[in-house]
Amino acid sequence: MAHRTACVRHDEVGQATLINILLRSYIAHKEFEAARALLSKVNFPESASTPQLVRFLYYTGRTKAVLLEYSAAHSALLQASRKAPSGPSAGAVQTAITAFLVTVELLMGDIPARHIFSTAALEPYAAITRSMRNGSLSGFMVALNSHAPAFRKAGTLTLLGRLEANVIRTGLRRVASAYSAISFGDIATRLSLGSAEEAEFMCAKAVRDGVLDATLDHDAGLLVCQPRRNVYCTREPHEAFHRRITFCLDVHNDAVQAMRYPHKAVRTDLESAEAKIAREQEEEALQLFMSGGGEDEEDDEM
Repeated sequence: MAHRTACVRHDEVGQATLINILLRSYIAHKEFEAARALLSKVNFPESASTPQLVRFLYYTGRTKAVLLEYSAAHSALLQASRKAPSGPSAGAVQTAITAFLVTVELLMGDIPARHIFSTAALEPYAAITRSMRNGSLSGFMVALNSHAPAFRKAGTLTLLGRLEANVIRTGLRRVASAYSAISFGDIATRLSLGSAEEAEFMCAKAVRDGVLDATLDHDAGLLVCQPRRNVYCTREPHEAFHRRITFCLDVHNDAVQAMRYPHKAVRTDLESAEAKIAREQEEEALQLFMSGGGEDEEDDEM
C-alpha cells in the first residue's frame, strides 16, 4: 500500500526506498519467490540516489543467485560493486558485495582474480577458491566447515554448498589432463570420494555434461581420456567474446542513461552559435556607426 501511494504521488525517492525495504524483508525471511515476483512487477526509479541503486542491485543479485539465475546475478552484483562507494568507511559494503560476487563467479565455473581477496574478511572465500582451483574436495570441505560461521553470517553458506559438484568436476578435469586412462578406484582416492562406484557415477555425469572428453570402460573399470583438443575449435572463445560484448554494451547503456540533458524549455531559450555570431556582428557595426557619426557632427560644428 505504501509503495502504491508513492507511485500515485510520483514520489521516486519513496519508491526506491520501499522497494529496497521489501526486498530486504523477503531475503531475510527467505521468501525468494516473492522477491522474484516483486522484481518482475516494479520498475526501479532512474532518478534514485546511488546508495539506493547499490542496495537494489545487491538485493537483486542475491535473489537471482539463490534462484539459479547466475548470469543475471553476476551482472547485478558487478554493477553494484562498481557503483558502491570506496574508502575505509565503505569497506563493509564492498566486502558484502564482493563475497556474493566471488560466490556467483565460482558457481559459474570461473576463478576470481587473486587481487580481489585484499582484505582479511575475504580470506575464507580465498580458501574456497584455492580448493576450487586445485580440485581438492577434501580441502573444500575443510574450508567450508572451518569458516561456516562466517559464511552463515554473510548468507553465502547455502550457495557455497552447491560448489561441491563443481570442485569434483575441476578435479576430474585435472585427472583427465594428466592420465590417458585411470581406474575409478584411483579417481575416488585422489578426489576423496566414497567409493569407486561413486567415482564412476561422477565420471559418467561429467562425460554426459561435456565436462570431460573421455569414454568409460565399465568392464575394466577405467576412465579412458581423449587427447586434448584445440580450444579454438570449440565454442568457448565465441561465448567468452559474447560475454565481453554484452558487458561493454551494458556499460554503454548505463553511461547513456546516466547523462543529463537540459529541459526542452531551456534549450529553446539558448541561442545557436550562428545567431550569436550574427548578433555580435550587428552590435559591432552599430558601435562603429555611432562612433563615426559623433565625429562627423563635431566636424560640422567646427
